Amino acid sequence: MGMTHYIRPRYQQNRIGYLKMLADTASGGKAAKRKTESLLLAVLAQSEALTYVECDFGPPGTWVMATDENALPLPGSDSFFDDDDLPGYKSSLEGYNFKKTLTIENECVDDFLKSLPAAPIKIHSISFKPYYVAAGVFALCGLITLQSFHVLHERNLARLQEEARRSLLLQRQKAQAATHDDPSAAEWVRICMHHAYALPPYKDGWTLTNWECAGRSLSAIWQRTGGTLAQAPIGLMLNNGNSVRSSYPLMPFEKIHGVPHDATGDARAFIAFIQQSETNLSIKTTNLVQGDHDQNHSAYMISFPWQGDPREIPWDAFQNISVERLGREINAGVQGGSQSTDYQIHVAMKDGPALSLSSDKGAR
Repeated sequence: MGMTHYIRPRYQQNRIGYLKMLADTASGGKAAKRKTESLLLAVLAQSEALTYVECDFGPPGTWVMATDENALPLPGSDSFFDDDDLPGYKSSLEGYNFKKTLTIENECVDDFLKSLPAAPIKIHSISFKPYYVAAGVFALCGLITLQSFHVLHERNLARLQEEARRSLLLQRQKAQAATHDDPSAAEWVRICMHHAYALPPYKDGWTLTNWECAGRSLSAIWQRTGGTLAQAPIGLMLNNGNSVRSSYPLMPFEKIHGVPHDATGDARAFIAFIQQSETNLSIKTTNLVQGDHDQNHSAYMISFPWQGDPREIPWDAFQNISVERLGREINAGVQGGSQSTDYQIHVAMKDGPALSLSSDKGAR
């Protein structure tokens, strides 16, 4: 990700923020030791869930902050946008219904800043750049060698972040396994949507074109739109280096309550609910047996597109249901924004107790 420093907010001990500082600002190690103020944390302290703030700073551009339903900053917050890029960023937030919108004109910026509470932060360095610079000086290989060390530095940071991510995922999975509670279908859908919409629509010349949740991971496809492979997100290279598939863990962001015990809807009721939206379903049926006796139970694999928000489907009203996959394709708009197609949802259901599979009877 190219980050060189991090901060830990005083009033949000369970959060950590990463940032990339310019070389002239971080010179001499002074930036890592000095204390400064965070505009994001100051505005966030006075903001509630689903709040959008624009602050016109004049030539530097318009500063933007937006929060989600948990009052946490959305991707792109604490950034400056010029008049050309601001509409494109707004289009990436079309899925959120903000309860409060605040626009600060340029002439009111000073009064707005004075009204904010103090938000001191201490910047800590995570960069190994001094070691690479010293190695470059001793090597005396010129600009090409220095550039090679820079690329190596970026790769090492990415590796360290990947190792930390995997370690955190393993700890979370162990903690979740200890509770013997798996998320319900509704909780799984909310976890998937939370992580999917935390992905930036575009970054460093790479555009998000597809994402899909399956099991405990989120897969994202990035398409090159001006950047290079050195700037691409971490992942598997595809399409001659023009595409990258990244994988992210699906970690719960709220308390997991597990599968409800009062669900009464069966597979027929769920199919009838989806049919009300006049969508085309694909249903495959498999007979279920227990021991040597046919219990006349069936399992269904149901696939369908969905135009609305998948979180609005009453998943927990149906029994023996699990969402196998949930994904969406994203197309670049004419005005530089993004246009999303229907969600593609794949569901597995059983019309009786959980039994072992026998043979597939095909599509119906």
